[in-house]
Amino acid sequence: MLLRRMMEHVRTQNWLAVFLDFIIVVVGVFIGIQVANWNNVRSDRAYERDILYRLHNEILTLETGREVPGLVQHNKALREFLPRLKAGLEDTEVDDLTCRGIIRSHVLNGPPDSLPALDELISSGRMKTLRNTDIRSFGSSFLQKREFGRELITEFDNDLRDLGREFPELMHIQIANDPETEQGSSQDFTCDLVGMRNNTAFQTALINNVDRFNGIMSYHFDFVGADLDALHQAVDQELRIQHIADDDTQEERL
Repeated sequence: MLLRRMMEHVRTQNWLAVFLDFIIVVVGVFIGIQVANWNNVRSDRAYERDILYRLHNEILTLETGREVPGLVQHNKALREFLPRLKAGLEDTEVDDLTCRGIIRSHVLNGPPDSLPALDELISSGRMKTLRNTDIRSFGSSFLQKREFGRELITEFDNDLRDLGREFPELMHIQIANDPETEQGSSQDFTCDLVGMRNNTAFQTALINNVDRFNGIMSYHFDFVGADLDALHQAVDQELRIQHIADDDTQEERL
């Protein structure tokens, strides 16, 4: 309709009307673009708010999941056991936790490290929608360190020695009846400390396993954990969330 009217004004050489029609078209296009931009901004802000709350909840879940007593106890028990391999010591008993750790020292699993909201921001290319530069910086750094940590586990896993398979004369697992368990049985771990003290090949293999396990734990909890803590703090500040001493959460809505 507008185009037909403009053509009519051109044929009649009504240049003022042509100019006004042109202004109407330009203004209409400009307003349309602005409305689209406003809608995009509103959509980005809504997405940003939603993804940050999701990220915050995932960080809380991840931090809880990383507090795995078994990993810490396993690492501590093995490190404290190594000095007991010195010849001349009189003790001959290896407790169940330590023996279990020795037999399974070739099993290398790092602590949880998954943040799906952060992965979504990267895969969708929408990290730039986050206005908070600290969140973008710490989030990207966390992902880079996490990826390297996963590669490190894969690399170390190839170097770990299955001590139970290589030195069956020094340790073994027995199945025992245990009516208190759901399966009706449990595993008993037995280790020969005297034999271990006299076997340098075993000691070398165990030290190799312990060093790699300790390295992975240190990397994930200290190095990756530092970025996770910084990311958590940045998200808290952006969302105005305060964590109080009793682990409840107070939140000031934006």
